[in-house]
Amino acid sequence: MRKPFTMEQLDLLYGSSEDLAFFMRQEGDTFIYEYVNPACTAVFKQDLTGSSVDESMPAELAEEIKRSYLTAIQMKKSYTYQDYNLFSENHAANETRVTPIFAAGICYILAITKNVTQQKKVEEGYLFYQSLIRDSLDPMITLSSDFTIFGMNDMYAETFNIQKEQWAGKHYSELPFVDDYTFQNITEELKNFKAGESPQHTVISRKKK
Repeated sequence: MRKPFTMEQLDLLYGSSEDLAFFMRQEGDTFIYEYVNPACTAVFKQDLTGSSVDESMPAELAEEIKRSYLTAIQMKKSYTYQDYNLFSENHAANETRVTPIFAAGICYILAITKNVTQQKKVEEGYLFYQSLIRDSLDPMITLSSDFTIFGMNDMYAETFNIQKEQWAGKHYSELPFVDDYTFQNITEELKNFKAGESPQHTVISRKKK
């Protein structure tokens, strides 16, 4: 029986990868590990080759994973799902891309799992920060390091009588109430902050539109 990949090919592709790589064969209502890379073996602390998904993890988790695999098979295309505690004692966030492969009447699954814990922390931090700005009663504006306007809350737009949708992506110095003195003052503060100095409060005057 000819398989889609040889073990040598899979090892060449994923042998040194930090992501977890699983190549599996569908058998009845479960999936058998045909290949797992060293990163996977290190996480599971055993070689899963020859065992089934049901044998390698708790029943509830195995059912969840098999549902995702079956979704990819039914769609006949790659499918990505996320979980928050699959392969880690520290409840890491993982993202797995599942690709179904059909050969000689047999269905195989190639699953690549990435640790996206840090990405999730950044996303959650960003959403929390945005909620603080959105709900603040003070006028607040966010800028990138090159002074591109990233966003502003409703209070900022109301206070300075501008439409916030019109200013996203524009340069801060283009705002009608930001004069040269104001812009220079803020530029100096940003330069000091980048140099490692603690941020300071800066008093500026602004003329409303």
